[in-house]
Amino acid sequence: MKNMDNNSKVSRRDIWFDSNGTDCAAWLYISDDKKQPIIIMAHGLGSTRDMRLDEYACKFAQAGFSCFLFDYRNNGDSKGKNVTGLM
Repeated sequence: MKNMDNNSKVSRRDIWFDSNGTDCAAWLYISDDKKQPIIIMAHGLGSTRDMRLDEYACKFAQAGFSCFLFDYRNNGDSKGKNVTGLM
């Protein structure tokens, strides 16, 4: 678990989850609150979770929400065959 900074009570956990047989990378942002609603976030086509979405996730967590931010299969830190072009 990584604390985001000394002034906030937000931490980020590195998470891996299975998506149809492919390991996907995610970050889970949480604050010290026990029960929180959760926001699930992912970037659009061709982008990854570290392209500024992490800043939004941290702000949501500071506001009392948990935030699950992931890379789609085949993108970013997630596993899978790299696909170029659209079907």
